[in-house]
Amino acid sequence: MASFAATLASVQIIRQVERDRSLLPYAVYRVGLAALIARRRPLR
Repeated sequence: MASFAATLASVQIIRQVERDRSLLPYAVYRVGLAALIARRRPLR
């Protein structure tokens, strides 16, 4: 379910990147998503 939601959220960002040609919005999205996943994942 989380994967589906992340894909839906990224569609708007990808469209913006295609229009503006700047990868910054997509990079910020990916870093934020990685931070969220890392925060939820327990340390070993």
